[in-house]
Amino acid sequence: MKKLESSSLASMEFALNWQSAEAKHSELYYASNVNMWRDIFPAEVEKKILGARENETLTFVFNPGVVVPEFSPAKVLDLSPGQFSSILVSGHKTAPRFGRFYPAGLLRNVPGVFPQSLNPFRVIGFGDARTQVDLNHPLSRQILELKIQVTSIRQSSVERGGRCTDWLEEVTHNGPGMQARANGQKTVFANRQGYDRQDEDADSWFYSVPRLVGHVDTQASSMLCSIYSRFMHRKDRVLDLMSSVQSHLPENYDLAITGLGLNKAELKKNHALKSHVVHDLNLTGQLPFNNNSFDSVVCSLSIEYLTNPRGIINEISRILVPGGRVLISFSNRWFPPKVTKLWLEIHDFERMGLVLDYLLDNGRFSELNTFSARNWPRPANDRYAGKIATSDPIFVVAGTQKLQ
Repeated sequence: MKKLESSSLASMEFALNWQSAEAKHSELYYASNVNMWRDIFPAEVEKKILGARENETLTFVFNPGVVVPEFSPAKVLDLSPGQFSSILVSGHKTAPRFGRFYPAGLLRNVPGVFPQSLNPFRVIGFGDARTQVDLNHPLSRQILELKIQVTSIRQSSVERGGRCTDWLEEVTHNGPGMQARANGQKTVFANRQGYDRQDEDADSWFYSVPRLVGHVDTQASSMLCSIYSRFMHRKDRVLDLMSSVQSHLPENYDLAITGLGLNKAELKKNHALKSHVVHDLNLTGQLPFNNNSFDSVVCSLSIEYLTNPRGIINEISRILVPGGRVLISFSNRWFPPKVTKLWLEIHDFERMGLVLDYLLDNGRFSELNTFSARNWPRPANDRYAGKIATSDPIFVVAGTQKLQ
């Protein structure tokens, strides 16, 4: 069996695990072309993974300051209102809100920050004509567990040039940590107008024409199914909420799946469903099922269309059995006329924080988890192959209904 050497090329799957005050978090990241000769790992990681075999998994634990820069009080700044430059999003200007993240390029007259800076800063306080912001990395205070699975090993070419990649920087870049609250305090995402949409006509009209296609690529769908499977029991009664032609649920389980959606033709084409019902959640705000009817509820790739998501979460809690699971997922694709304005304003990882807030506000969910899955190769037979290199990202928020 092949062993990883200093001259090897390899593919690896990374799982970065950490915990906030609210939930456990797992950031899954795929590296298809790791060059052990030129790429960068912390010394203790490189020493341990050299000699690893294919499909071997190695685990590391890092204290704060090892993987990302340690928290620095000097990066917590008090700014005047004029130092925050608003931009137009969904037709209105952004304003700093407590707990929200923004790209550092919006700040003015801050040493080391330029208009092109995309690193996130967080608003953590307001005072008399002052706004307090935190420019530290969102994971700067966290203990991080890293699991690395070496999925394939091959010989490198003679060519030694090319890009030098710091793989832990790649895993932690552009989002991880942003789904957690600031010091355990609730994030102020938006006012009620944040749930307005470009098209406020009845959803039944918009969805009257069947769309008999998948809404993410097959790799993303497979990843979604894999994450769902961690929370499913083999004979669960499952509600596939806002369903269509795909359910993204394990086919080798004996699940009794009920689909609820807006297009009858799409639901009839979904062969995973044991039964289905056409129902408009934005119109009624209620689920047409009795209390304690389901062991699991999944809402795949649709939470961004709900105009009263907290009300629907309350309904999900009502129809779940004690100990039942809720799994809410999304990607970065949607129907623009029907997505809420708030969803367009916030970062992918902040969206996980928003969905976590829905469950926390309900108060009847525990064992909260989030998952992100990024950078897997796009399938060769996908219609966007050759145009988009990576598979659609997947984000999942999971919770368990409390027993009492």
